[in-house]
Amino acid sequence: MIGDNKVWRVSAADAKAVSITSDWDRQTKSIMLGSNGNTFCSSDGGHSLYISTNNLKTKQDGFFRVDLRTGNLTRMIEDDRTYDTALSGISQQGDIVIFAAQDAQHEQNLWIAYRDFSRASQLTHINRRLEQYSSGKTQLIEYLDANGVSLHAALLLPVNHQEGHKYPLIVWVYGGSMLSNYLNRYGSTAVELHNMQLLATRGYAVLLPDTPLKVGTPMADLMTTVLPAIDKVVEMGIADPEKLGVMGASYGGYSTLALIVQTTRFKAAVMENGFGNLFSSYGVMLKSGLPLNVGWAEEGQGRMGGPPWQFRDRYVQNSPVFYLDRVQTPLLIIQGGMDVSDFQSDEIFVGLRRLGKNVTYVRYEQEGHGLRGFVNKIDYWKRVIELFDSHLGKTGPVAPSSR
Repeated sequence: MIGDNKVWRVSAADAKAVSITSDWDRQTKSIMLGSNGNTFCSSDGGHSLYISTNNLKTKQDGFFRVDLRTGNLTRMIEDDRTYDTALSGISQQGDIVIFAAQDAQHEQNLWIAYRDFSRASQLTHINRRLEQYSSGKTQLIEYLDANGVSLHAALLLPVNHQEGHKYPLIVWVYGGSMLSNYLNRYGSTAVELHNMQLLATRGYAVLLPDTPLKVGTPMADLMTTVLPAIDKVVEMGIADPEKLGVMGASYGGYSTLALIVQTTRFKAAVMENGFGNLFSSYGVMLKSGLPLNVGWAEEGQGRMGGPPWQFRDRYVQNSPVFYLDRVQTPLLIIQGGMDVSDFQSDEIFVGLRRLGKNVTYVRYEQEGHGLRGFVNKIDYWKRVIELFDSHLGKTGPVAPSSR
């Protein structure tokens, strides 16, 4: 079993647990299972097993062999790929391993190798047409936030990136998350719809910064963490400081709105299924009569630390809707009509339109909290790309080329 970042042996007789491995500098993710999907399989009489790992510093995934007698760990493979542990396993004989892998430039596929992970070969080609196109490379950057705290960000470079050339930069933001962990994922996010290669193949650089937030100050903390990350990419000579965009979905939509009411640096923004009013969000009730966001606001992602009547000023200070008059950034609002609290986007649009701001509102009435329909996904990306091309400078797609 896995627990406290260790591998443990549990006695079936008395349920006593003993740690096999000790503390180390990798994050233990899971145990590689055998062909039956329930037990681990070993080629040496049950004296060892394989575990999947992540290096929190380099963001590299890997597999290690654990000696169950000594707890010694042997690195089998560790590189700039993301391994899907749910789709990985070892043969009943323990001589062959199969694993699912992806990296920043290649979509996920199945691979097969010997038990020492040598002579690996790709088994599947999920999308051969996609393999005709070049993709942008990623790099891990380190920077200091406004308070001097060291943070990381994943930077997706445009296809055919050239040293010394400055590119328009899109910031994908989701407050409170460590987006640098997606460094080695194809498209650099965890959601298929938000594949940032769609921007990289059109000449944009994409920044995914870490954004730790504190209770009571999420809006201020977004400025503290995001803007220094942008400054770092500008300092590196990659980003054009006059061609910045920002986008995000759900809490990332909130994060996007929270940024553009505090700074005019962004020339275009996309808020997808977001919100801007923590008061009205607090009062959302499901058809069952249960509250949707009370726990979310008081103790969870909302980070208010209590109800509105206890922290009224805190709710105001962290609700972008009260600062819409400061918005200077053209905004595209995307909203699913079947989302639980779709009225939140209505509020933002009504306010910005009343103020005469540059705002476009697109509702996909048969969608919920995220787009599923293929036609809607195409329409979504056409609108996003047109927005950024219009305000950041049209770049155009990259032609197919052999990878």
